[in-house]
Amino acid sequence: MNNKENKIGFTLIELIIVLAIVAVLAAILITIIRPQQIFQNLRDTQRMSDLKNLANAINLYMTDVQNKGQDIVLTPSGTVLTVPNGQILNQPNVGCRGGATPTIFYSTANVGGTSTGFLAARATTTRTVATSTTGNPPGWLPVPIATSSLVQLPSLPIDPRNSSNASTQNSFYYTFACDVSDLSFELNARLEIKTNEMQNDGGDVNALYEVGTKLTVLPNATSSHFYP
Repeated sequence: MNNKENKIGFTLIELIIVLAIVAVLAAILITIIRPQQIFQNLRDTQRMSDLKNLANAINLYMTDVQNKGQDIVLTPSGTVLTVPNGQILNQPNVGCRGGATPTIFYSTANVGGTSTGFLAARATTTRTVATSTTGNPPGWLPVPIATSSLVQLPSLPIDPRNSSNASTQNSFYYTFACDVSDLSFELNARLEIKTNEMQNDGGDVNALYEVGTKLTVLPNATSSHFYP
């Protein structure tokens, strides 16, 4: 028997054909699976979970304060919500809607500018801090929730992307604001693909995911300084 007939192997042409088939199959698989959408969906799920956890933490903190007999009252200037031994808002020169310095708080440090014009009815200043500490003073969320034994939240969640681009709709971060009239608050996030969740969350902005005790505290539309 000829030794050449017993030789097992691939020629260059055969290898090229095999690689081409693998490439086509990989392209088809990627098209079917759509890994980008999987990651977007995972990030949206995290955003929704983060905001719900934050809202629960704030509510627990306020409940704890009231259960201890520390009535929640306003300072004489009406700029912050306070209690005798602590504060709902614990940052200087900032406050809730309805006070002297209503403020929008951002989880990212690169949202530029002071809220004016369209935002003036809701907030006059912005505070952008990317830190995630829950201590006293806290990070981007100005509520010192770590001072409550009821709250089990080791750090403040940050948006998975946590970035701002003023020229495109590519800004992803968390926002917070409160209202002095009824001690209410709202948290917002932009989702990437879960549009139904943004439209059916009970809020007043279909392009954002909103949670809180009153979903009209934050601006009711996007702008150059509010989720551009």
